[in-house]
Amino acid sequence: MKNDKDINNSLSNIKKALREERNISENNKDDNDFFLLEDVVEKKVLDKKLTKKASAIKKNKARKEKVELVKKTVKKKKPVEIVINKEIKPIIQKWIRKNLRSFVKKVVVEEFKVISKAAFKQNSANK
Repeated sequence: MKNDKDINNSLSNIKKALREERNISENNKDDNDFFLLEDVVEKKVLDKKLTKKASAIKKNKARKEKVELVKKTVKKKKPVEIVINKEIKPIIQKWIRKNLRSFVKKVVVEEFKVISKAAFKQNSANK
């Protein structure tokens, strides 16, 4: 019973305090219907500074990312890769253009022979 009374008393005290705060804030609003031009100008200036800083930061980040990407690509190139790209790849590409069809035909024929032999062995084993 004492706990219930204590809880009710504390709740009523809290409600009273909230009502008093509302009344005080409403009275302050009525008194401060005007605003100073200086305050408005200061807020606008601060907002402009913040927006400029944010855009400058974004630009700087973008520039840094571009520089990092360029550095990474330059580091990845090695002299061996350059030689392979210039000398060996064109030779392989020419060979593939000339011989790909015949090479694929040979491979396919060989695979069919292997498959047919395996199938024939399974059929003969099942009988």
